Amino acid sequence: MAEDFAGKLHDIADRAREKIAGAVNDNDGAAEDSAAKNEREPSAFALRRANIGELVSTISMQVHDLIYGEIDLAKARAKSMVKKVGTGGVLFAVAALLALYMLGVLLHAAVLGLAHAVPDWAAALIVAGMLLVVILILALIGVALLKRGTREKPDPVGGLKRSVDAAKSGARAGKEAIATRPASATDSSAT
Repeated sequence: MAEDFAGKLHDIADRAREKIAGAVNDNDGAAEDSAAKNEREPSAFALRRANIGELVSTISMQVHDLIYGEIDLAKARAKSMVKKVGTGGVLFAVAALLALYMLGVLLHAAVLGLAHAVPDWAAALIVAGMLLVVILILALIGVALLKRGTREKPDPVGGLKRSVDAAKSGARAGKEAIATRPASATDSSAT
């Protein structure tokens, strides 16, 4: 449905573009005819001015329609994209949930596999201990990345202050350079 709507809007935009192009081409030919008639009849030139006004009005309406057609087309495309992205996001979430269940099944299988070599309670502790080690490693890496990320906080106020200070010092340096320049250099640059 969204594709049909987008197709219709695209057709409307194409027709508006063709009308504008046709109006401009008609105006070029009409201007040449008007110039030839103007030499013969002064009143034809006055009539042509009214037609130019109508032409400008028509072009204005067509440009308006074209702009709103393009906006509607962009809305339809955005709606279609959001629909596709939303469906993809839902499918990804379902896949992540199933992967989480699969992780539980794999951990249970590891416990059952180790239970053949050691008692059941020891197998469960071994698998839990390995899982704890993996969790600790991932947590430490995450904490380190968070600390590194918070060190680089954006400071727009400080940046603006530094920019203003740099501009002021540049202006002062420029004034001092002009003030210390010899009078002969100032006179020759003025002429």
